[in-house]
Amino acid sequence: MPRGADTAVSIVERADLPLLSVLGRELAQVFADLHTANGVQLRLGSTLTEITADGDLVTGVQLGDGTFIAADAVVIGIGVAPDVALAEAAGLKLDNGVLVDALLRTSDPDVYAVGDIANQDHPTLGSRVRVEHWATALKQPAAAAAAMLGSTGSDAIYTDLPY
Repeated sequence: MPRGADTAVSIVERADLPLLSVLGRELAQVFADLHTANGVQLRLGSTLTEITADGDLVTGVQLGDGTFIAADAVVIGIGVAPDVALAEAAGLKLDNGVLVDALLRTSDPDVYAVGDIANQDHPTLGSRVRVEHWATALKQPAAAAAAMLGSTGSDAIYTDLPY
């Protein structure tokens, strides 16, 4: 199956699966299979040592195993590390972000966390997830506000699935 623009696409990923740290193994495998089914070359467990260029034009990438992948364009997505210094100073429980429950409440019941810093005990997924996506940062505050105002219903429990 061709990619949307009929362009060769390669994904170089250090992890065993794309999006593994965000989605977990089972869902990350779904994305890997989807990419592969659409003709994307996955270079998993790989490192990038150099982006090569000829003047101002990119020519490709050199991988840690010596493989060279020719390219006309390179998109870099390196993720983020949450800045938890304030939460740590406040004594909140941390693990890959600030730990929150389904209501987005931290280990201090008077403090809530939302966005890419919140590592939520996600009620739909049945596991913890910290999502680095604008939609999460846009939608979680409404649920947290409802919880702060005393609701424990569906308006206060953030159940949206990451994408």
